[in-house]
Amino acid sequence: MQSLANGYYQVWTLHKNGMLTDEDLFKKSRNVFLSILRTPGGHQWWTAWKHLPPEPYIFDLEKLINDPASEVVPTNEDLGWFKDDQQH
Repeated sequence: MQSLANGYYQVWTLHKNGMLTDEDLFKKSRNVFLSILRTPGGHQWWTAWKHLPPEPYIFDLEKLINDPASEVVPTNEDLGWFKDDQQH
């Protein structure tokens, strides 16, 4: 998770500073990380880790994590093999 968080933080920082202008790449990177944070384990990790990064990063992620209108679903709910495995 630390590697994923650091990777997304770099993308987020570059985007915020205008150095990453590929909006599609930014949104896809954000959605992958967000889909992991929305899993039970991802949420547990984020709760324990979120005091470490800068406040603007925390604020942006918290806003996304708690957005009821978001179409990003937790990874564990989006993977077909996981759903099928849970039904058996």
